[in-house]
Amino acid sequence: MTSARALVERGAPPGPDDIEPAEIVTRLTWLLAAPVALVVVGVGWLFYPDPVTDPARVSENPDFFTGIFLAPEPGDRLRYALGLLAPILLAVAVVAACSRRRLRTFVAGERVVPITIGIQVGVVGFALWNLAAQDPGFEYFDRTDALIALVLTVGAVAIGLRRPHLRLPGTRRVQAAVAYVVSAAVAVCYLLTDVVTDGGIGRALGDTQFHVPPFMGEFTSFANGRTPLVDFVPQYTNLLPWVVGPVLDVADVRISAFSVAMVGLSALGLLAVFVALRALATSAVAAAAMFLPFVALSFKQAALVGNEYGNIGLYYAVMPLRYVGPWLALAACIPYLRRPSRRNLVLAAAAAGLVAVNNLDWGIPALGAVGAGLWSGDRASATRPVRTAGRIGAALVAGAVGALALLSLLTLVRAGELPDLGLALEFPLLFGESGFLLLPVPGTGPYLALYLTFVAAVAVAVGRALVVPTDDVRRRVADGVLAFGGIFGLGAFAYYMGRSHPFNLYALFSAWALVVVVLAYEAVRTAWRRPSTLWIVPTVGVVALGALMAATLRELPLPWRQVDRITSGGAAVYDVQALVPFVQEHTTDGEPVAILSIQSHRIAEAAGVDDVSPFNSVNAIAGFDQLDLLFERIDAEDVATVFTRDVFFPEITDALADAGFEMEATDPETGWALWTRAAG
Repeated sequence: MTSARALVERGAPPGPDDIEPAEIVTRLTWLLAAPVALVVVGVGWLFYPDPVTDPARVSENPDFFTGIFLAPEPGDRLRYALGLLAPILLAVAVVAACSRRRLRTFVAGERVVPITIGIQVGVVGFALWNLAAQDPGFEYFDRTDALIALVLTVGAVAIGLRRPHLRLPGTRRVQAAVAYVVSAAVAVCYLLTDVVTDGGIGRALGDTQFHVPPFMGEFTSFANGRTPLVDFVPQYTNLLPWVVGPVLDVADVRISAFSVAMVGLSALGLLAVFVALRALATSAVAAAAMFLPFVALSFKQAALVGNEYGNIGLYYAVMPLRYVGPWLALAACIPYLRRPSRRNLVLAAAAAGLVAVNNLDWGIPALGAVGAGLWSGDRASATRPVRTAGRIGAALVAGAVGALALLSLLTLVRAGELPDLGLALEFPLLFGESGFLLLPVPGTGPYLALYLTFVAAVAVAVGRALVVPTDDVRRRVADGVLAFGGIFGLGAFAYYMGRSHPFNLYALFSAWALVVVVLAYEAVRTAWRRPSTLWIVPTVGVVALGALMAATLRELPLPWRQVDRITSGGAAVYDVQALVPFVQEHTTDGEPVAILSIQSHRIAEAAGVDDVSPFNSVNAIAGFDQLDLLFERIDAEDVATVFTRDVFFPEITDALADAGFEMEATDPETGWALWTRAAG
């Protein structure tokens, strides 16, 4: 395959006024971005002009319980698919245009420069305008943030124009030590906000109180003897229970231990990102300058009530359960980006495979992001793009197969049977296909700024890899990180496109922050070394975004307040000890039972029984497919005793009655109901 650089150089008229191939590609990319965007948007709105009134959005599905909110989104799915297709179409259009000599000659002319700058102003202005179009109830950035960002941006531009010789005090070793200490201290300040204790959960924000028990159920089920993808249907993670579950078992499955484990995983993810930033930065200070805004936006304050600092890190299903794997996979790419070798490729591919198996909805985008990152950072991609992609792709397939083989071996040893991979699709299909709890995407809003940033990251990384190959290790790492962040961000974007609630956009802020800080760093370095008219607008735009993220550091939670919050104690509203006696009174030690309640597996562990329910909570049972899976386990393990508590849907208790269970006893104080049937 002929490289883009070769297509540009082929037949180019010689002379001292020739512009670099990279400049040609840059101009073509900007010129073609608008028509490609118009085509993509036009096709989307042609088929589904109004997602809110789309008749396919409201449906009655007999497979689900009465009252379940179902909103299939064929229109949003099409728009998302077109959004993923847009960068590919743009790349194809640019490569095709590069092969046209007359078009190259036209683009090389000075008349194109003002047109290109006008398009840049339009795109950057559109992104910033959408970023400002925030939902009134979810103001991600306020006027103070905007003012601080403006001051920082103006200061950065002024420094860039004067180009002074800047020198920090102290030796490089002292500077590095300070940078590491400050980065770690700031990270700890944010991580402390996500520690929840058994006593403190009663004071936690409502969302935290509601979600911690089902998140914890993914791991307490493992401690209680369930095996993911065999007799348990994972909702958030397939592999992490193998690591965290035994720890919780030792720690008596307490909320405090679970929360500390989750925060520890978040810290591991932050460390992985810092490793990547340090690898692409010229100094530890530069790495810290990128890392601090990244952390601040990753844990952006969503609510503040007293010392309760609400942020996405308290929604453990996202941070860390969905993020820790991709960030570790990113760190695993660094050795290959620094020194391509078979061993380093195997390391990255193995990590990507494990991440993909752990969580499909973000793991598969991470797998693709690893491939894009390795390809963009491999110098061979400029001359042999297809061969390089094939080699990396084969390694990733092998990594995924290896991860499945490892999971199968572990499952076989523990449960005596192979995993049922179909169970891994139960909840993705529930949400994605059936439209469970989905909300339509608005016509405009901050999400479009995130999307454009992810596309820009991919364009910069792939464009530089194809047209401006380099032996500079730092540049190759930067290209790899940008490609990884862009592809991963676009893949994870489905999380917001499905349920387009303003809060869900916080879930994408960490991925967005990564690409923004790296884009800003690379743009500033490029502008500092090789000033170019065509880079003024995008450089100022991305620096403004980075400054906006840095402005959120003013919300840095004070660590002593968080320590006071953590150690204050309080009402243990999720203490299960009061619920245990009724269960023990009607069971024998180790008896298989079904407990249909929140914290069911934690209650079973405390009571010394085996809960056969294959879900993290009774609230995960939303339809008859899940109900069938429940009764499969009840029948397979010959369960004669079922405990119910706070069961919202009558279809569940009706199914118990249809299966021959009768309510035998109740406990008004705890809300328990005992159902029994003859064994066998």
